[in-house]
Amino acid sequence: MNRLIEESWEIWQAGGPLMLPLALLAFGLFYAETRLFLQIRRHVPGVPASLSQTNRSIPYIFESLRERILQPIDRKIRFYAILVGVCPLLGLLGTVAGMTTTFTGMAEPGASNLSFEVAGGVSEALVTTQAGLLVAIPGMVLLSFLRRGRDRIALRYFGLEAKALEQGSLSISTGPSNSDANKPQPRFSTP
Repeated sequence: MNRLIEESWEIWQAGGPLMLPLALLAFGLFYAETRLFLQIRRHVPGVPASLSQTNRSIPYIFESLRERILQPIDRKIRFYAILVGVCPLLGLLGTVAGMTTTFTGMAEPGASNLSFEVAGGVSEALVTTQAGLLVAIPGMVLLSFLRRGRDRIALRYFGLEAKALEQGSLSISTGPSNSDANKPQPRFSTP
């Protein structure tokens, strides 16, 4: 175990100063994406009592409901996509910094540690690029799950709207089946 920690620390140091922003971005991004994923998974679509008591048309009610539920999700997904896109760019910045270190070491007249400086620069270039991709690739996968979950919620609301239009009222069954009646049903909270 100690050897693994030592090797990880050596890799971290070889990556240079951009490893810290990449690590912070990775932890923040995966925490936020996972949290939104769990909220989407627990969402139970339904019509709030305040909307079902209004004199508005059924399409208007469902459009405002979809807007209220889906817009915060869409905003978060767009923001997370930007953060995922920044990760490989930080890795690329590390590549440029590493190559700069390499060429600076090679250009110094009478450099005694030429091979050490070149190796350090190449290592920094490779490690930061790798770290950026290691954050971005799973981030993209999580984004695809978030988008799919968001689309599933939208489809459920379109289905409820179709049922309500078919029946001509909002008194549609949106709750759990009788076997699930005793289980608490989580709702999606909008910030």
